[in-house]
Amino acid sequence: MVRRIWPRLTGAFFIILILSIGCGKSPAISADEKEAFISTYVELTLAQIKFKNFDKQYQEIKKEIYLKNRTDEEFLKSFIDKISANIEVQEDIFREITGRLEKYEQVSPDSLNRYFKNFNQIP
Repeated sequence: MVRRIWPRLTGAFFIILILSIGCGKSPAISADEKEAFISTYVELTLAQIKFKNFDKQYQEIKKEIYLKNRTDEEFLKSFIDKISANIEVQEDIFREITGRLEKYEQVSPDSLNRYFKNFNQIP
């Protein structure tokens, strides 16, 4: 199931790498920022797989993902800008994202349904 996203994920990673060419030193990134980015990216990827033919549901869950992780599209763009000059950080983040997504490769559609139903219980 998740294997279908690898081309997109790999493509996104290479875009980040290309953006890093010629950039100066990147600003410091906190562990909280890094975790928020990784969690948001993984959850958005899973949501995109689950709701690929249901844009309305995807847009709704996307809002809930941002709320849960206290992020938004601007945060994601800003974070990518921050890491654009640091290939080591990019690789570390890509490995973490890949590792988390690999855990979902054998997950049944039912399990993803339960996972996303829990988003409705966000305080």
